[in-house]
Amino acid sequence: MPNIAVLGSGGALRAMVALLGSLYQLKEEGLLDCIMYLCGVSGSTWCMTTLYNKPNWSTKLKTIKDDIVQRLAEGGVSWSQMGQKLVKYYSEKDNFSLTDVWAALIVSNMVKEIDERKLTEQRGNYANEPYPIYTVIDKQSKYEKLKADVWFEITPDESGYSLSGVFVDSSCLGSQFENGKRVKKQPEIDMLYLQGLCGSAIADKQEICMQIYEALKRLVKNKHETQLRPEKASVSKTMLKDYTPGACRSMADMFKRQENEDSE
Repeated sequence: MPNIAVLGSGGALRAMVALLGSLYQLKEEGLLDCIMYLCGVSGSTWCMTTLYNKPNWSTKLKTIKDDIVQRLAEGGVSWSQMGQKLVKYYSEKDNFSLTDVWAALIVSNMVKEIDERKLTEQRGNYANEPYPIYTVIDKQSKYEKLKADVWFEITPDESGYSLSGVFVDSSCLGSQFENGKRVKKQPEIDMLYLQGLCGSAIADKQEICMQIYEALKRLVKNKHETQLRPEKASVSKTMLKDYTPGACRSMADMFKRQENEDSE
């Protein structure tokens, strides 16, 4: 019996919709049950995260498909909600990075939701479905054209890098390890962060700088408007006062470090 996998490409919303349509047609043709693995990168993972949040999703694929299409067509996330999520990432994590900014301000706006469910909650949701494998590109290996595996694999059970052979329980992804032992625990990543992490665009410095810059301008504008109309504010003044300046300084430091690395 051959092991058959479906591989979803990147391409933001186009890839998300394309994978959804392909899986639906495989189901219609009676072929979905033949698939053992479902693997995606970037936009394809945006589809996968939604599917695997539903137990036995293949048995109700038409309903899920219609729900996703409706969300993308009519749904939305406000800038205050994005700002609140960004503040939450910054306040809870020691390893706050551009990935958090990308997920909170860009990905949430594209997929029209802020999914705070955890990756490990998908365990057991694929008993009759293909096993999900989310992937992230190793930019350094790819750009240097190393003859090496450039993929970082993430599943509901374990996550790691086959090039180094290091894997950890997915509930520990993001925590700090030393000599195989966890020395600093970090909050388990949520699905929105995973969607941002898997996005290939984050490996393109110019693209991410441009989009985050525009998103921050809109966020600052929204903050100014809520100060004028406080009844519309959904982020507490205390949270904004305590965390927003720090988050912006952190982002500025990251951009500066990246520029220094590029000039070396």
